[in-house]
Amino acid sequence: MINLSEVNDIEFSGIDNSDYPNYSDAFIESAIYKGREMTQEEIDELMDDYPEFVYNQLMNLQPFLNGADL
Repeated sequence: MINLSEVNDIEFSGIDNSDYPNYSDAFIESAIYKGREMTQEEIDELMDDYPEFVYNQLMNLQPFLNGADL
């Protein structure tokens, strides 16, 4: 179980603005959890078990998206 309040500095890749608002190809490239880099296993758990959290974090980036990977 991941404490979502301790997940920070999420970096996404695979962002395609033509897929707005779904962003079905977007994924977390890296993130900080409890002050350290998340492992790939933790990132997978975050994406699989907390899709609403991940989507909300992605949507928080929306004003800054310009079609490039972040």
